Amino acid sequence: MGFFKNLFGKKESEESMDIEVSWGDEPELAEDDYQYVHTFIFYCLNEDGFSTISREVENHDGPQLLSLLRNQSGVLMFDFPSIDGDSDEYPKMGDIDWKAKFKDWMKMIPQQFVSEELENEELGEAVMKVLNDNRDTIYENIAEYALEYWHDTDHFNNKEDFIPAMVVAFKSSKLMDLDDGLSENQNGMNLVLTDGNGWLKTCSYALKEQVNLDQEKDVVALMDYWDQNGDRWGVEEIKPRSVLLIHWDTDTYCDH
Repeated sequence: MGFFKNLFGKKESEESMDIEVSWGDEPELAEDDYQYVHTFIFYCLNEDGFSTISREVENHDGPQLLSLLRNQSGVLMFDFPSIDGDSDEYPKMGDIDWKAKFKDWMKMIPQQFVSEELENEELGEAVMKVLNDNRDTIYENIAEYALEYWHDTDHFNNKEDFIPAMVVAFKSSKLMDLDDGLSENQNGMNLVLTDGNGWLKTCSYALKEQVNLDQEKDVVALMDYWDQNGDRWGVEEIKPRSVLLIHWDTDTYCDH
């Protein structure tokens, strides 16, 4: 996980971003302030797409942006094991039992990505709970949507490795507020996710050149997000100047 060496210090993006926040000095935050766990799953990626999302996490880690706990105990990024483009399994992906693969994946996560040495057991436990609670949604999205979109790209014909899903999870000092439908709180997660220069919109721009999908969808539009309460959000629309999010349980929208 070489990206951790970049999760410190002020980023170029913090100096040039045009999110409507009052920049000022970076707030003084203690480790206990990073209490809110946010979990994102991006579906249907190639290796460039995975690297692109990792880079955008690094570029948006600052206190005025995602406000991450900038160490190995505060960030988890890993993939659902890829399908090698040269493997015998690749042309038969439609026949894969994704439910069984998901179970194997869940066994692998604590073995490979969570440990006492990394001091990320608390974050890992929270992420594992989100994944387990939403396992049906995750593997159904892979089987029903990610594969369909992958087959509609040149990546499939080029036999690029297929990454069914990527998990991005982190501890943040910011919470997602269901009642902040217009992202007016300058210190909330809503603004960072919905703003036209925020993390999701920037990911969408960056990924457009890496993973082009047909049917008027992009990788960000296929994303699932679970906030600090374990509530599921989705992307309703990638708009020209914002990202419209929907809270699945209440059909409540969040925009900017």
